[in-house]
Amino acid sequence: MTTAAAQAATEDNYYLLERDSVETKRLDNQHEFIVRICGGSLLHKAIPQDKIFSVADVATGTGIWLRELKQYLDSTHPTPTQPRVYHGFDISDAQFPADVNASFSLQDCLKPFPVEHHGRYDLVHVRLLVAAIKGANFKLIVANLKPLLKPGGYLQWEDLDMGSFLTTSDPKWDSTPGMQTMHYLINAQVALGSSAHVPEAVAAGARDAGLVQVQTDYYNTNAHPELDETTRQWILNATVPLMRSVKMRNAGATANEEVIDKEVEAHVAAVKETYAQGLVIHGAIGVVIAKMPEQ
Repeated sequence: MTTAAAQAATEDNYYLLERDSVETKRLDNQHEFIVRICGGSLLHKAIPQDKIFSVADVATGTGIWLRELKQYLDSTHPTPTQPRVYHGFDISDAQFPADVNASFSLQDCLKPFPVEHHGRYDLVHVRLLVAAIKGANFKLIVANLKPLLKPGGYLQWEDLDMGSFLTTSDPKWDSTPGMQTMHYLINAQVALGSSAHVPEAVAAGARDAGLVQVQTDYYNTNAHPELDETTRQWILNATVPLMRSVKMRNAGATANEEVIDKEVEAHVAAVKETYAQGLVIHGAIGVVIAKMPEQ
């Protein structure tokens, strides 16, 4: 994250990660991991796949979820007489894919969506805004998403429960350098306004917005011991940009990138040291499903 990026951050939307090739690769690799942790399917089992004809992916980033869903639905539930609509929204177009038969447009989810998208989608999907949006704004975002849905349409939102990453299977790990780093990082994010329990905030926002059949399923990484090494690397890959963004934001205009880089390296070394002792840092991803009332 550059100093310019830190200065450009707004009060409410503070996505401070880079949107370069390195971050694009991290997001695409993370996508595969998240899908495997959350049951191995792009769509929650509560969503009838054969009734999804139009899909919006909000905060689409690289568009990888939308691309893979298109490939999956078009092959398993072909609709030759009714081509599906796939549309991705994001506040930046820096990572939009160029080789996908889908449409993309700029949109800040903290603001109302254009009326031409109202009532258009059978499914609205959102994923991992935990580090980009203040906790107080999830209710507003859900309210902005609701008009996009057709009657009977579904919202699916996957996000981290950061608080779950602060507990370990054995108290002996709690005072280790790696867990101290996790406590520092998550507490710093919460101090900046992030929610430690995003799935709860999204579900509450869905109920407040008048959506129905709201449910939240949690998937913990500890249910997949075969992915322990992948989980370790996922945590590490996320720690670097998030730690840097937190420190840059806290430093503000006085940020010294060289000093911050050294501090981040020290935190990474602490996590690696604890990994070497045998710890796997685990946590939960919550999948929130909600439905637009029928006519």
